[in-house]
Amino acid sequence: MLREVNKLRDAKKEAVGKYQQAEREVKKLQWEVNALKEDHAEELQRLADQVRKKFPDIEEGQNYLEACWASRLAEYKKSEGYKREVDLVAGPYLRFSFEACCQ
Repeated sequence: MLREVNKLRDAKKEAVGKYQQAEREVKKLQWEVNALKEDHAEELQRLADQVRKKFPDIEEGQNYLEACWASRLAEYKKSEGYKREVDLVAGPYLRFSFEACCQ
Protein backbone atom coordinates (compact mmCIF):
# COMPACT_ATOMS: atom_id res chain seq x y z
CA MET A 1 0.00 0.00 0.00
CA LEU A 2 2.78 2.40 0.94
CA ARG A 3 4.64 1.61 -2.30
CA GLU A 4 1.55 2.44 -4.33
CA VAL A 5 1.15 5.74 -2.51
CA ASN A 6 4.81 6.56 -3.16
CA LYS A 7 4.44 5.62 -6.83
CA LEU A 8 1.42 7.89 -7.15
CA ARG A 9 3.24 10.70 -5.36
CA ASP A 10 6.25 10.30 -7.70
CA ALA A 11 3.96 10.20 -10.75
CA LYS A 12 2.28 13.40 -9.56
CA LYS A 13 5.66 15.12 -9.08
CA GLU A 14 6.73 14.02 -12.55
CA ALA A 15 3.48 15.24 -14.11
CA VAL A 16 3.77 18.60 -12.36
CA GLY A 17 7.37 18.89 -13.55
CA LYS A 18 6.37 18.16 -17.15
CA TYR A 19 3.56 20.69 -16.94
CA GLN A 20 5.90 23.36 -15.56
CA GLN A 21 8.41 22.59 -18.32
CA ALA A 22 5.64 22.99 -20.90
CA GLU A 23 4.66 26.34 -19.37
CA ARG A 24 8.28 27.51 -19.59
CA GLU A 25 8.42 26.45 -23.25
CA VAL A 26 5.21 28.33 -24.01
CA LYS A 27 6.54 31.48 -22.33
CA LYS A 28 9.77 31.16 -24.32
CA LEU A 29 7.82 30.82 -27.57
CA GLN A 30 5.64 33.80 -26.66
CA TRP A 31 8.78 35.85 -26.08
CA GLU A 32 10.11 34.76 -29.48
CA VAL A 33 6.82 35.71 -31.15
CA ASN A 34 6.95 39.16 -29.54
CA ALA A 35 10.54 39.57 -30.73
CA LEU A 36 9.46 38.65 -34.27
CA LYS A 37 6.65 41.21 -34.10
CA GLU A 38 9.19 43.86 -33.14
CA ASP A 39 11.47 42.77 -35.98
CA HIS A 40 8.65 43.10 -38.49
CA ALA A 41 7.32 46.41 -37.16
CA GLU A 42 9.35 48.35 -39.74
CA GLU A 43 8.01 46.20 -42.58
CA LEU A 44 4.45 46.68 -41.30
CA GLN A 45 4.92 50.45 -41.17
CA ARG A 46 6.33 50.49 -44.71
CA LEU A 47 3.38 48.45 -45.96
CA ALA A 48 0.92 50.74 -44.18
CA ASP A 49 2.56 53.78 -45.82
CA GLN A 50 2.30 52.13 -49.24
CA VAL A 51 -1.37 51.38 -48.64
CA ARG A 52 -2.07 54.97 -47.57
CA LYS A 53 -0.51 56.25 -50.79
CA LYS A 54 -2.20 53.67 -53.00
CA PHE A 55 -5.65 53.79 -51.37
CA PRO A 56 -6.65 57.20 -50.05
CA ASP A 57 -10.06 55.76 -49.16
CA ILE A 58 -9.70 54.09 -45.75
CA GLU A 59 -12.14 51.24 -46.43
CA GLU A 60 -10.39 50.23 -49.67
CA GLY A 61 -7.03 50.30 -47.90
CA GLN A 62 -8.34 48.19 -45.05
CA ASN A 63 -9.72 45.60 -47.47
CA TYR A 64 -6.39 45.51 -49.31
CA LEU A 65 -4.44 45.02 -46.08
CA GLU A 66 -6.75 42.26 -44.89
CA ALA A 67 -6.42 40.42 -48.19
CA CYS A 68 -2.63 40.87 -48.18
CA TRP A 69 -2.20 39.50 -44.66
CA ALA A 70 -4.73 36.72 -45.22
CA SER A 71 -2.72 35.49 -48.20
CA ARG A 72 0.54 35.73 -46.23
CA LEU A 73 -1.01 33.80 -43.36
CA ALA A 74 -2.28 31.12 -45.73
CA GLU A 75 1.21 30.76 -47.23
CA TYR A 76 2.80 30.61 -43.78
CA LYS A 77 0.37 27.92 -42.57
CA LYS A 78 1.51 25.72 -45.47
CA SER A 79 5.17 26.10 -44.53
CA GLU A 80 7.26 23.66 -42.52
CA GLY A 81 8.15 26.42 -40.05
CA TYR A 82 4.51 26.83 -39.06
CA LYS A 83 4.05 23.09 -38.56
CA ARG A 84 7.24 22.95 -36.50
CA GLU A 85 6.07 25.83 -34.27
CA VAL A 86 2.67 24.22 -33.75
CA ASP A 87 4.41 20.97 -32.80
CA LEU A 88 6.65 22.83 -30.35
CA VAL A 89 3.73 24.59 -28.67
CA ALA A 90 1.16 21.79 -28.69
CA GLY A 91 3.50 18.81 -28.39
CA PRO A 92 4.18 18.94 -24.64
CA TYR A 93 0.49 19.35 -23.82
CA LEU A 94 -0.65 16.59 -26.13
CA ARG A 95 2.11 14.26 -24.96
CA PHE A 96 1.32 15.02 -21.29
CA SER A 97 -2.41 14.35 -21.85
CA PHE A 98 -1.68 11.13 -23.69
CA GLU A 99 0.69 9.89 -20.98
CA ALA A 100 -1.83 10.78 -18.26
CA CYS A 101 -4.56 8.82 -20.05
CA CYS A 102 -2.34 5.76 -20.45
CA GLN A 103 -1.50 5.49 -16.75
